[in-house]
Amino acid sequence: HLLTASVDCYWAAIDAAHSALMSLGVVPVSPEKVAGVLEEKMVKTGIIEKKYALIMKELYNLSKKVTKREIKDIKGKDYDRYRKLSEDFVKRMQLYIEKRK
Repeated sequence: HLLTASVDCYWAAIDAAHSALMSLGVVPVSPEKVAGVLEEKMVKTGIIEKKYALIMKELYNLSKKVTKREIKDIKGKDYDRYRKLSEDFVKRMQLYIEKRK
């Protein structure tokens, strides 16, 4: 179940990223492009820190590896790390959206 939960962390981050980008007027892009669009629209403009684009890239790569069965097992400590990354990412996007209101 940790594999599925890890992919769920990715989707939570994707949804949060799409929300933040839409608040900027950016049409939601396909998941493989989200990290690059975050970099272009939010990091380079000083809205968010670079680490969030890197988190998105890492979670995207994780999701792809799980989907392609390159990763067949995730240890609890690794899942905890992905969950924390995802939570940090979602909180940062939420903070940005709330500040825009």
